[in-house]
Amino acid sequence: MFGPLLRRTRFRPEVWLVLGLVLSLGCADSPSEHDGPEWLVIGIDGADWGVVEDLWRQGRLPHLRALADGGVAGPLATDYGASPVIWTTVATGVVPEVHGITGFAVPTPEGDVPVSSRVRKVPALWNMLTTAGRRSAVVSWWASWPAEEIEGVVISDRTEHKVDARVSPLALTPQFDDWVRQSKAEENLFDRRLTTYERDHVTQFVGRQLLDLELDLALIYFRGVDIASHRYWKYHQPEGFPEVTAEEIEEFGSIVESTYEATDAAIGRLVESVGPGTNVMVLSDHGFYAMDREEIRIQLDLDSILVRLGFQQRQGDAIDWEGTTLYTFATALFRPNKRVRYADGVAESERAELRARLTAELAKVTWAGGEPAFLVRDGGERARRTGADFIVEALLDGASRDLLYGEEVWERAVSQVSFLSGTHSAHTPGLFFAAGPDVSPEASIEGLDIHDVPPTLLYGLGLPVGLDFAGKAREGLFTEDYRRRRPLRTVETWGVRGESEPLASSADEEILDDLRALGYID
Repeated sequence: MFGPLLRRTRFRPEVWLVLGLVLSLGCADSPSEHDGPEWLVIGIDGADWGVVEDLWRQGRLPHLRALADGGVAGPLATDYGASPVIWTTVATGVVPEVHGITGFAVPTPEGDVPVSSRVRKVPALWNMLTTAGRRSAVVSWWASWPAEEIEGVVISDRTEHKVDARVSPLALTPQFDDWVRQSKAEENLFDRRLTTYERDHVTQFVGRQLLDLELDLALIYFRGVDIASHRYWKYHQPEGFPEVTAEEIEEFGSIVESTYEATDAAIGRLVESVGPGTNVMVLSDHGFYAMDREEIRIQLDLDSILVRLGFQQRQGDAIDWEGTTLYTFATALFRPNKRVRYADGVAESERAELRARLTAELAKVTWAGGEPAFLVRDGGERARRTGADFIVEALLDGASRDLLYGEEVWERAVSQVSFLSGTHSAHTPGLFFAAGPDVSPEASIEGLDIHDVPPTLLYGLGLPVGLDFAGKAREGLFTEDYRRRRPLRTVETWGVRGESEPLASSADEEILDDLRALGYID
C-alpha cells in the first residue's frame, strides 16, 4: 500500500553539502535481501544494565534474554548525560559541538524552545541512507521534529502534540492518525501513571506497521524507562530512602520494573514483526542510580499568591502597577527561591511593615498536609546583585498541588509537583544488545562506546563510515562471512547542513514544563 508513497518521498539533496560521496557510494553493495529491514534499532532511554540483570535473575524480560542468548549484550559506555545530545550523537556519528545539539533547549529572541531537527547541523543516519538511495523508518527519535523528507518515513517525537510537520511524508498523516486509533484496541502494557503511557504504546504499534514496508533501516525509540526511573527509583530501591513506607512500596514499587517489562514486550512484538532475517540492535543512552536524597521540584506562581493576598493587582496577564506593592523578579517557576521586589511607588519607610505583613499572611499558607509552605528571608549577595529586595522560599517538605489558606483551598497556584529519586551522571553506562544473521555471537563488545554505534551500524548496512566520526566501526561484531563480503569502506564526511534557525511550536511550553519537572532545565 505504501510502496508508491515511499518512492515519491525523495530527500532533497540541495539541503546538504555532501563531500566525496559519489565515488564511495558508486561501489556500495545493493541492499541485502532480508526478511524485513536489514537492521532494526531500538533505543530505550535510561535503561540500566544492572536492572536488566536483576530482572533476568527473576526470569523476567524474556525478549531481551533471547537477544542476549542469540547474540551479544553488555554495558555501553556513554557520555554527555543529556538524552537529546546522546541520541543525536548516535544518529549522526559526530560529537555535539559538530552536530549542534548540546542540550534540551536552545535560546531564541522569544525565549527558549526545545531542541529539534532544525538545530542539527549534519545529516542523521536516515539522511545518509537517503543519499545512498536506501530507505528508513524513524519513530519517536529525540529531536526528529519537524519530520524531514527522506526516502522513507519519519514519525517525529512530537506526534502526540498535533503540531505541523509531525509526520513525513505529510500524506501519511491520516494513516498515522488511524494507526493511533487502532492502537487503542490493543492492550497497553505500559503504566498509566507515566506521562509516556500512550506515547510508548503508540510507538510500538506504529513501528510494527512501518516494519511491513520495504526498508533497510528502522529506528524506534522508547522513553518510559527514563521517566519511571527518575520519578519512582526510591520505591524500586528503597534502601537509601528511610522515609519510604511499606504502603508506598506496595503502591509504587512495581512501576520501574513493570516499565522495563512493558518495553521488553514491545521489543518482542517488534522483533516478531521482522522475522529472523533482520539484525536487531537495542541500546540505551545511560543507566540509573539512586540520588543522595530525593529532589522535589514544584512549578509555583508566587505572583498569583501575591494577587490573592492583595499585594498585587492585575489587568489580564499584566501587572496593574497602580495597585501593586510586591512582585516576583527574574525567577523561573521551578525555582523554590522566589526573588521579590517592592514596586517603585512603595516608600522606604513603608517597606519593613509591608514585608512583615506578607510574612504574617504567608505563615497562614500551608501544603495540603498542614506543613508550612513559605519562608520570607533576606537574599544572598547574588540575589541582591540582581535587584531582589528579599526572598520568599517555597518549603518543599510536604509539597502538594493544593495550598491551604486557613480552610480555603488554592488549587491553581501550583501547576506541577515532581519527586525525583533516580539520576545518572554523564558517564553512567547504558546497555547494548545485537543479534541477527550478520552478528557473531562470539564477538566481544568490551569497551564499546556510544560513539562506536553509528559507524558500526553504517558498516552493518554496507555503507561507508565517515572519517570525521568520533567512534570506530566495530567490525569484530560481525560474522567472518559478513566481513569477507563487505570490507570496511570510508568517506571523508557525510556532509554538513546549511544554517537554519530553531523552530517554535504550539507544544513548546508543555515540552519545556516536562523537562523542568525532570530537573533537566530551569
